[in-house]
Amino acid sequence: MAGFLIHKKSNVTVFWMQKSGCTFLKNLFYALAVGNAYSNPQGIHSDRFARHRIKFRPFWHKIDPDISFVVVRDPVARVCSFYWNKIDSRAPNSKSKLRETLSRLAKLDHPSFRGFAEQRGETLDEHRYLLGLMLDAIGHVFADEERKFLNGHFARQNELILAGGANGLPVVALEQLHHDIPASVVDRLPELVTVLKGMPRMNESKKAFSAEELLTPELRTRIMNLYPQDVILHSKAIAANPTAECN
Repeated sequence: MAGFLIHKKSNVTVFWMQKSGCTFLKNLFYALAVGNAYSNPQGIHSDRFARHRIKFRPFWHKIDPDISFVVVRDPVARVCSFYWNKIDSRAPNSKSKLRETLSRLAKLDHPSFRGFAEQRGETLDEHRYLLGLMLDAIGHVFADEERKFLNGHFARQNELILAGGANGLPVVALEQLHHDIPASVVDRLPELVTVLKGMPRMNESKKAFSAEELLTPELRTRIMNLYPQDVILHSKAIAANPTAECN
């Protein structure tokens, strides 16, 4: 579920979305609230104690737009991370039911496909094939006007921002987070800069191949065609447009 992470003392707020720096941002706001880093960064999502120290509100929360911002991620990198972390991975938090749903949708175009739980990639070509099937399945989700199977881990970021009431807030690219946080936010919460610089790099996904190896030009184009507004949104953020708008 997307929503707002809020620093209680300052009311500084960031709009939080799955697979868009979600683990990093939760750890950041935990460190800001507690004064030290969380001991198990990857386990922060399931720790009740950590959840109580991080103020989170869903879409309906009212925010102060002057001290709030949105973090977006390159949609191509985000989709690849989703593939490795939720489709290829067999870790306890890898969303087996979500794999089953996407398997059913992929079978609409590929009846002989056994499913993502049964067919795991080993070679580069096998991973490319499975990524392509995952994109077919996501395409079916997006084509369904009711979005019955939409999940925040692969939902379009621009749609989550619009639904969440975060449109019009300053947009920061995840890659530029360390130096593009709005000045009004830093003024309200000066320690954010120091804590941010001290945060360890977090890469939850176990990747057999890099994105450069995995993505053929065709696969990259397919992702961009599925997420056209996210491509624009991220490009504006990279260009340091502080008020990139969703469409």
